[in-house]
Order: sequence, then C-alpha cells, then structure tokens
Amino acid sequence: MRIKLYLFFFLFLISISFSYDFQNLYNQIKNISDRVFYVNSFDGTRLAYRVAEPKEPKYVLIFIHGISLYGKYYYPFLKNLFDDGIKVYFLDLRGHGNSEGRRGDSPNEDTFVKDLKNFYSFVKEQNKDLPIYLGGHSMGAGLLLKFVYYEKIKPKGLILIAGGLPMENFRQNNSLLKIKTTSKILFFTSYIFPHFRIIGWELPEDIDDPLIVKDYSYAFFRAVFPSNIKEIWRNLDIPVLSIVGDRDEFYPSEEVLKVYEKYKDDKRKFILLKDTNHINVIIKSIPYIKEWILSGG
Repeated sequence: MRIKLYLFFFLFLISISFSYDFQNLYNQIKNISDRVFYVNSFDGTRLAYRVAEPKEPKYVLIFIHGISLYGKYYYPFLKNLFDDGIKVYFLDLRGHGNSEGRRGDSPNEDTFVKDLKNFYSFVKEQNKDLPIYLGGHSMGAGLLLKFVYYEKIKPKGLILIAGGLPMENFRQNNSLLKIKTTSKILFFTSYIFPHFRIIGWELPEDIDDPLIVKDYSYAFFRAVFPSNIKEIWRNLDIPVLSIVGDRDEFYPSEEVLKVYEKYKDDKRKFILLKDTNHINVIIKSIPYIKEWILSGG
C-alpha cells in the first residue's frame, strides 16, 4: 500500500507536535508509581502495558498513546475513569516505552496492526462478556482506524482524540520544536532507506526520560498511519467519539468543523473543545469520554 507524498509531509509535521508542552506533561507523570505488565505479541516480542482496574469493572477501554510517548503519560489522567467502573489498558506500542522492538521503526507495514490484534484478543480473553472500547491520541487514533478497518474489528466504540480525521488542510506550525539538523538534511533519503531512523527532533533539555522515542523511520509511518483514511471513514460502521481542541496546533478549527459536517451520522459524536490544544486535550477529554462510555456509546 503506497503512501502519498502529501500525506507523508503531513505525518512529518504532525509528529513533531507531540513535543509541544512536553515539559508540563512530563512534570505531571515523572514521579508516579509505575507497575508494568507484559504480553507476548504474534512474533514473540514482549509488549508492555499498564492497567487501571476497578473492583467491579463494567466496561473496558484500550488506549493507544501518541508518537514519542507511551502509556505512563496517560495513566494519571485516564485512570480516573475506573471510579465509574471503566477498566483501562494502556499499551506501549512496539519500540516505545517499556515494550521490546526496534525503537522508532517497524519491520513490516502490518506489524502494528498485528500487535493490536494480538493485544485485543488478550484483553477480550481477560474480560469476557464486558464491552470493549478502543481509544487513541493523535498517532494512536490513526493507528486504531487502520486496525479496525483491516482486521474488521467491531469494538463497542472508537474514541479518537486529536487525530484520525480525514483532513484536507493542516496548520503548518514549525515553531513548536527544533527539528534536528540531520533530519532536515537527510529527510528525503528516507524513501531510499526506509528503516533508517532519520526523522527526529530535539526535546527540552529538562526532560530526562530515556523511554521517549525521538527518532523515527519512514517505514514506521507507513506501518502506523492509514493512507486511505477517507475510504475508512466512508465505510466505518461502529460508534465514534471524536474530540479535537479549537487551538490544536495542526488542526484548524474551521477545517475540523468541515470534516465533522461531512462525516456526521447517528453513530458519530463530534466535539470541538474551547481553549484546548493538541496536548491538554488529553486531560480535557476525560469527562466526555466517561459520559460517552457510560451512555453506551
């Protein structure tokens, strides 16, 4: 499946936004206690996950992180959902966080989809008869669309936070982060050497987290982001909750509203949050996620 040139430019631009306001996010999670579990994927790779479990779970949410990040960065916020009986699994994608795998790369285009299929089956086996929701932030939202479409997965609902939208126009904001000089020079050679991790950026000096991924390959983007996102949206037949901030650094609110209008139907709920950007949307989305799950999607 070939990825179009314009889409790759978008992927490169959108990926750097994840370091915006990393400092505040990092300060909130760096001292939390962290209990990590592991499950083997289809090829034996150990994938790490965290879980927030209520005493009597009524629903299950599998949540997929954004680029560079991993499950721990979402745990202190989404764990609050378990007060309402929502059991949350936080998966570290292959090559991220505590999971095994080559950092910032993918051996094949279908690797991450297969990883998710394996983990989804594992969670279903652990939580028989409980409705399962899938949720993701930015890159994680895009990957989930690819997963449910190609594997024909039918979760109870799909939650897309600041990502996974079939946009026509994006806000090119390159002031948020310093892109590595080597990335600027070698960017176009990524097509020739798809597994070389030459797409990278610098994080703030005060962030001391060796588990954050700062360098990626072209092969990674091909494996994670769907190239046929409009086709997926036209054929998506599961309940969807989409939340974007009106100050998202890459999603202009007027363009988001156009998408919401074009793809609206009875199974889809679209929310544009005021005074919200690409990072703090994680926190501000929680009451809407809770309400949507408790109402049955």
